[in-house]
Amino acid sequence: MSLTLPLKDSDQTANLSKRYKGVLLPIFWSSALVCFLRHAHMFYMIESVKLMRRVVQVKEIELRLVAELLKDSHRSDRELAKALGVSQPTISRLTGRLRTTGIIREYTIIPDFKRLDFHICALTFANFETPSDLETMRKLVDEYRKRLSEIPQAVMIERGIGENANGVVISLHKDYSDYVNFQNWMKQFLPQTKFILHSFLINLDDQVHYRYLTFSTIAKHLLEMQKPP
Repeated sequence: MSLTLPLKDSDQTANLSKRYKGVLLPIFWSSALVCFLRHAHMFYMIESVKLMRRVVQVKEIELRLVAELLKDSHRSDRELAKALGVSQPTISRLTGRLRTTGIIREYTIIPDFKRLDFHICALTFANFETPSDLETMRKLVDEYRKRLSEIPQAVMIERGIGENANGVVISLHKDYSDYVNFQNWMKQFLPQTKFILHSFLINLDDQVHYRYLTFSTIAKHLLEMQKPP
C-alpha cells in the first residue's frame, strides 16, 4: 500500500511553472515584439514628419537664395547679400542651413564639355527583367549598386518608367567609339539578367543648340512656383 503525500505550496508552484513555462514565454516574447514594432513605427512616423517639415518649411528668402545660386554660384556672400537686400552674415547662416538640410547638395560648375574633349552626350534606356523571387531581387539590387559605381562616364543613373524602359543612364563620351565601348560594357552588365538597351545620342559639336545645359531657367521657375495663382 503506497501513500501519496500532499504537495507543499512550493512544489505546486514549481509544477505550475514547468507546465506553463512553454506557454507563457512565447506570449511574453510576442507581446514584447509587438511593443517594439509599435515604438519603431512611431519613431519612423515622427522622423518622417520631421523630414517633411524640413522640406516644406523653406522660407521665401531661402528660395530666393537658391535661385541666385542656381544662376551663378560663383558669387561671394557679399554679392549675394547685395542681390537679396540682406546682410552678409544672414547669407552665411542661410547657406549653412541649406547645406545641413540637404537642399544644397554640392557646388559645381557647368563647363563647355566639347572643349574638355567630350563630344557625345548619351541617354541609354534599359529595360531590365526583374525576378519574381524577393531574395534574388535583393542580390541583384546590391550587384547593381556595386557595378553602376564603376561607370565614371555617367552623370546620372536612375530608375523610372516610360520609353519601354525601367532605367536610364546619362553619360558623356569622347567619341562614338568610346560610346560603343561603354555600350558593350553595359551589355555585359549582369549577364544573368535579361535586358534591352536603346539610346538617344546628342552631338555636342552640333552648331545648333536649342538650350544648352543650364539651371538659370529653373531658378526663375522656382520663384514663379511660389507665387499665388
